[in-house]
Amino acid sequence: MYASCFFLPEKAIIISGISVKIYRKAVLALQHVLLLMNPMSNLLLNSARGPLASMHALDVMWVSFYSIGLLLASLLIITAVRKWIHNTFLSFLIKLVAYVMFFIGTLLMVLVILTWPN
Repeated sequence: MYASCFFLPEKAIIISGISVKIYRKAVLALQHVLLLMNPMSNLLLNSARGPLASMHALDVMWVSFYSIGLLLASLLIITAVRKWIHNTFLSFLIKLVAYVMFFIGTLLMVLVILTWPN
């Protein structure tokens, strides 16, 4: 038997003999049980906060600072190479290092953003 429900914040409306607060708790409990029965539920529960969720919040902050530092350092290196280094091979090697630093900094920043609390 399905009951229609009107969700009002602080009022308990009686629907088929069950108050809305109890109805909401029952629905959440049922969703939790169904979630745990799914074989992928452990992966889902572990990744609910993001890839860096196992780290402390201040450590995630330092990772974000390191990624900002890598992004700025790669920007400065690329700018310096374009301005002062005219040897093609040496310029290519230093730019390659700078682009790898930029990629690592971007990847770390994406991981920090995905770990942002909900």
